[in-house]
Amino acid sequence: MDIDSACIIDFWSLCARLASLAISHTKVAQLPDKSMTFERLQKLELSLRSSPPSIQQLDWIIQCPNLTFLDWECGRESMSQSMDALATHLSQGSLPRLCGLRSKFFRPSDEQLERILDGMRQVESLDIPRCEFGPLSMTALRSKFPVLKKLTVEAKSSMETSVVPEILASCPQLEQFTMHRVMSRDILLGKPWVCHSMTKLHLDIIIPSGQGRNRHQQHVLERISHLSSLETLTLEHKTRNGNDTHLQLQLGNGLEHLATLKKLRILVLLYFTQEFTTAEVQWMISNWTKLRRIQGSMSRENNRELVKMLRAAGIAYSFPISMPNGGIAWTSLKDPSPSS
Repeated sequence: MDIDSACIIDFWSLCARLASLAISHTKVAQLPDKSMTFERLQKLELSLRSSPPSIQQLDWIIQCPNLTFLDWECGRESMSQSMDALATHLSQGSLPRLCGLRSKFFRPSDEQLERILDGMRQVESLDIPRCEFGPLSMTALRSKFPVLKKLTVEAKSSMETSVVPEILASCPQLEQFTMHRVMSRDILLGKPWVCHSMTKLHLDIIIPSGQGRNRHQQHVLERISHLSSLETLTLEHKTRNGNDTHLQLQLGNGLEHLATLKKLRILVLLYFTQEFTTAEVQWMISNWTKLRRIQGSMSRENNRELVKMLRAAGIAYSFPISMPNGGIAWTSLKDPSPSS
């Protein structure tokens, strides 16, 4: 629904009374007068269509002095300029309570991310999937480790994946962590993880094939086993070269380590197929007594039989379908084909 000029004043007057506000895929006739303040507003999700310009949107954001969380999607063509302006405002103390930032499409440079992090007095939540930490921004992030609770990172080179073990070994308050590429050797060489309050973990773990694979696999699963508060575990493996392989949850290959995950409710497998047998599924049913859903391809051979076991135990199952845009959708047909 678009907000036209006939009701725009009443709309902004109502918004000024709210503590949480989401304006998504909407067009507003105009932004509020600069004399207005939104002192009650603490959480803002903003995604306006076409207008007003993002710089004007930022002028309004600054009128929310008690904002603690900002999810902002502005035009991609002006995103970098807008984030530079946001960093400047943060450095000037305009949003002193802001401790959470999300931006789906922004791909900040190392310097831009450093400025944003330095401008935030505390960082509890940082969800910028396209960010790539470099030396400047990583130094800025380290000062926020003691209070960091949620972090989403996308790394593009093997050098960057080495930050993952450091984060997991240095952030005791971390509850949700997404990393779209991490080498098992970095986990192998890293210090013990301290994020024992972790409830959601999403990792794309790259394991070298050949000699040493089982050692890497066992070590990674042993590290995950210490996250006893884990409720959602997502394992991903996008297309790699022939020397890479993915984490296999198999008995005799390290799955037994995960018996400690007594709170696990959701297991998600993305972009690859596991090789579960009835033994693995029965083990999960017996050991993960709070498990409520599995998403992903469990087996190339006997997926249908495994699904029947899950449903008999009251565990929902859904499998992925590739979409034309490159994404995936989940379906839970009653009788998926064996190759699902």
